[in-house]
Amino acid sequence: MNFRAVIRVVYALFGVLYLLVGIGAMVLPLGWVSASWVGPDAVQYETAAPESYLNHLTQEFGTLAIAVAFAFLWQASRSQPSRSLHWLLTLYLMLDSLIHWVGPQGLIGSLQRGVTNSIPPLLFLILGLLDRRSAGRGLDARAGAGAPDVDPLGRIPSRALERDRAE
Repeated sequence: MNFRAVIRVVYALFGVLYLLVGIGAMVLPLGWVSASWVGPDAVQYETAAPESYLNHLTQEFGTLAIAVAFAFLWQASRSQPSRSLHWLLTLYLMLDSLIHWVGPQGLIGSLQRGVTNSIPPLLFLILGLLDRRSAGRGLDARAGAGAPDVDPLGRIPSRALERDRAE
């Protein structure tokens, strides 16, 4: 299994995880899922009125999580994932991690949540740097003859196709 395949598996796992979280957030306020599955902090969902703003925000979070899941799954389906989208997803994960370090509870709301939510952006940072390094050295199994020229931002420069050349 080459390095790109490992990256695609990571994208697929995150895509499935975010899809499940998004669907769960969409159906939790509807009462289709027991709030006890979420934990003791979720008792507010059982006592909240159906039209409460908390329920609305939870469902909106679910739609955003599903959108991020689609981005992860799209990357997983690509034979050559977009490096630009990889760095954008890494930035998203960093921002998501940041709110678990600095939030309403102060500088560190929960050390366990901060550390746990810092793992995905660190993983994506490491994968992105290793991918960039392997592409620069031609370590990827598909690099070489016939592989597209890709700049450090993941863009492929446009060039004339063979059949479009004037003879």
